[in-house]
Amino acid sequence: MIRFVVARYQENVDWTNGLPHAIIYNKGTTPPNSRHPSISLPNLGREGLTYLHHIIENYDKLDDYTCFLQGNPFDHTPRLEQRITSFQQKLDAGQAVLGYEPLSKNIYTINLCYDITDFSLHALLIDTYRKVFGRSKTDHTFAFAAGAQFIVSRETIRSRPKSFYEAIVPLMSYSVHPPEGFALERFWGMIFTHGE
Repeated sequence: MIRFVVARYQENVDWTNGLPHAIIYNKGTTPPNSRHPSISLPNLGREGLTYLHHIIENYDKLDDYTCFLQGNPFDHTPRLEQRITSFQQKLDAGQAVLGYEPLSKNIYTINLCYDITDFSLHALLIDTYRKVFGRSKTDHTFAFAAGAQFIVSRETIRSRPKSFYEAIVPLMSYSVHPPEGFALERFWGMIFTHGE
């Protein structure tokens, strides 16, 4: 089963009504317009802290797959319904699926010292990399799916200990828009594929 985790601020999330199993994490001041249950969280840490909250709180009872989405997922994934349907069809047919499936329409190849999407992020990426992965690197090329939206398996999440995710929380929980959130958006693929 796929559980849909939606990180909402003030977005209209009535599009979630068509999803089978979803939970809305609400950081806004108004209740979400969705048939699915919602959990209120403080408005801190962008979508990254929301995703971490779900992983940490559900680490021992994660669904087979979790699809992490923003409140308005369509800017980064305009064909969201088709992407989800295709993934579900592969599961239903018993076909092999990846443990981490980025959903973004834009996949970039970037380097810690050269981010083509934002040249000012060099120092932030290197510093956050050291804090997340526990070692320093200044020259590392990796793929980055813009928008931090992806499907990930329980086994893939659990390939790292719960303490790994807990250690990232302080980087994200001190501000509504911590700069580290931009780095974490770029690091999800490395986290789940051990591509660091």
